[in-house]
Order: sequence, then structure tokens, then C-alpha cells
Amino acid sequence: PIRDKFDHPLRYLNLSKNLIELLPNDFLINFIQLRVINLSHNKLKMIESNAFKKLLNLNQLKLNNNQLENLDKNLFLDNKELTELDLSFNSIQILGKLIFSSTKSLEILNLGKNNLSALDQDLF
Repeated sequence: PIRDKFDHPLRYLNLSKNLIELLPNDFLINFIQLRVINLSHNKLKMIESNAFKKLLNLNQLKLNNNQLENLDKNLFLDNKELTELDLSFNSIQILGKLIFSSTKSLEILNLGKNNLSALDQDLF
């Protein structure tokens, strides 16, 4: 059978310990079945606002040990099944209002070792 090019069966993607600096919007567009993404221990400075769009089955996202300072408020908008998010060991200073509002299944959120000075009560 002919497979839809936007429906690659990959479910686990490990890109940890590389030199990735940017995660563009279209990088994961063909991998809508992904459940786990590990981008830890890279040099990520920027993740474009729609990088995780359409990843409706994403459960676990590891972004720890990078150089992230800011996250777009819509970054996790489509990730309603996300249960674990690791953002530790970055340089995040501010988290925008409602950034986690659509992650209703989130059970584990690690924000340790960042540069946060305050948290807004409307993060969720």
C-alpha cells in the first residue's frame, strides 16, 4: 500500500548529544506518530513555534541540557497527550502565560536549573 508521506511510523526519536542549534517548524512534519522525542544535550537556542505541531500522540519530550532562553507560548498547543516534559538545565528566564494550558495530561514537568526569577500563576 502507498503510505501517506505525512504518516511515517516512527514512534521514538533520539537526537540527544548532538550539536543541534535550531528546531525548525517543518522538521518533524512527516512524523505524526512520534510518542517520544529526545533532544537533550544539544545546543538548542531556538525552537520555532510550530515545531511540535500535529504531534498529537507525543507523550515524552526531553529538551534538557540545551541553551534555550525563551519558548513560544503556542509551542505545546497540539500536544494534549504530553505526560512528561523536561526543560531542565537550560537558560529559560520567562515562561509565557498559558504556555502549558493545552497539556492537560502533563504529569512530570522538570524546570530545574534554569534562570527563572518568577512564575506566572496562569502557566497552565
